[in-house]
Amino acid sequence: SIAVAVANGHGGDSRPPGVIPSRPQAVRDLVRRLGPPQRITACYEAGPCGHTLYRHLTHLGVHCLVIAPSLVPSKPGDRVKTDRRDATKLARLLRSRELTPIWVPDEAHEALPDLTRAREDARHDLLRARHRLSKLLLRLGIFPPQGIAPWSQRHHTWLETVTLPHPARQVAFGEYRHRPSVWGALRRRQRGQPERIKTIAWHAQDRLHRRYRGLVRRGKRPQQAVVAVARELLGFIWAIARERQAKKSAT
Repeated sequence: SIAVAVANGHGGDSRPPGVIPSRPQAVRDLVRRLGPPQRITACYEAGPCGHTLYRHLTHLGVHCLVIAPSLVPSKPGDRVKTDRRDATKLARLLRSRELTPIWVPDEAHEALPDLTRAREDARHDLLRARHRLSKLLLRLGIFPPQGIAPWSQRHHTWLETVTLPHPARQVAFGEYRHRPSVWGALRRRQRGQPERIKTIAWHAQDRLHRRYRGLVRRGKRPQQAVVAVARELLGFIWAIARERQAKKSAT
């Protein structure tokens, strides 16, 4: 749901029309009740719901701002937070121009972090699955032959030969084995890419991961570390783009 408050441009108290469903039709009906969209300025706090509401209001012709929650002025002792109170407060501060908007990315910019999060989630899932599988085999006293590096191709080949006597354990073993196969799928996506580009990409992953962890360990805020890593990432992207261009020119 969306709590809405309105403050007209002539002063006076803000008035809360109430709460509307978080649905496109409800937003369109609200805008129609408030008057010509070109005369409306709207805002809301940035949060986990993204920028769908911003894009919908903008499409309707409403000037919309997304506000940085950490920069919203607050009075000492004002600790009670409800959606209605926050809406009324935002309406008044928007009218007095005391709010700080954030940059709203387009959908292409917004999609990249989703891809990055998905990849990072896959890496965490892979690590947890490997731990579960190795601990299961450890409890049963099953070890790979000497000279086989953990999670190498020879190790995966050996895992295919492992059979556990109890059916329940065999099912658990099969489930744990299935999870690390995600990493193999990620590697298969690289097939067909020039070796030079794959080398740059893996070098970027290794360096930027270590760079981020190092900055955080030294006390840098995560946001600062992300910005620093993003700057270095641009260099790697530029290098890959040059490799692609050189390959096209050669053909």
